[in-house]
Amino acid sequence: MKDMHMKENMYMKERNFYIMLQDIYNSYLKCAQGLGDFQALSKTELANGYCDAEENHDEIKRNQYYAALMLRYWFKVYSLYRESQSARLEIKDFTSWLAESLQIAFNYKSWRDPKDKLYNDPNGPDKVINRCIFSTRNRYYQHYNKDKRKVNYISDSLERQIDAFGDSATALVSNMVYDEKSACDDIVELYIKQNKIIEALIIDMISFQDSLKKISPYKNKEGENIKTSYEFSERKIMDHLNNLNSNYLNYFINKYDIDIKLINIAQNKIKKLSNTRLYAYIRKTLYDLRNNKEMLDLLCL
Repeated sequence: MKDMHMKENMYMKERNFYIMLQDIYNSYLKCAQGLGDFQALSKTELANGYCDAEENHDEIKRNQYYAALMLRYWFKVYSLYRESQSARLEIKDFTSWLAESLQIAFNYKSWRDPKDKLYNDPNGPDKVINRCIFSTRNRYYQHYNKDKRKVNYISDSLERQIDAFGDSATALVSNMVYDEKSACDDIVELYIKQNKIIEALIIDMISFQDSLKKISPYKNKEGENIKTSYEFSERKIMDHLNNLNSNYLNYFINKYDIDIKLINIAQNKIKKLSNTRLYAYIRKTLYDLRNNKEMLDLLCL
């Protein structure tokens, strides 16, 4: 009986979420209909229409084009929700992720910049908007999961991290506080300034990407059984380096405002490295992190 009541409550909660989502959708639809048959317009036409309206200070048209673009990318709300379940957010929260991504895209408008490679690209706006959605998702997702990852590192496998890599590897994650910028970001930026791009990639992957592996249950120092345990995985970092994709590289470029030429040079260098050399790079980076006073100061060690 209790289980049935809980399931009924969950069903009602989900139903209310989707009703609320539909209300938000309808409000955008009502606004976008001011354009007439907006569904016949391409994403590029909608994006340029927004920019033109903004330049002409036409707030009504600007809002209409914005609403039409929210509807055109509305499917992203559902995909973001599915991809970010562990962030413990409600589905309506992802509408604000989408809205923020559009705002960022229109702040840059790189497809309208004659100096940008996307200038005159017929799909330029779509490429920029998708890149912004990816970056927004990554930024919020890492923020909402910092507490979970921090607990996993500290309570489940702290002594293992220290034994294997010294305090520095553990401190990378334990220093990820609830601010927009963490000590880990500072370390990545310091490596970039030193033109150590591969090291910067490694630190970002350890800090903000999937760098943990689940290990078998063990007893902690108090003799308690730890059922779920995680530890740092060099193999996962190596796999990330071997499989650098455009989504991750775009996220890295946007987050740290790095010249794409430096990324291309680092990527080409990585392609030439054997797995043995990549492992050596990872260990050398952790060694440097553990022994470099400037890095230790950033980690407060």
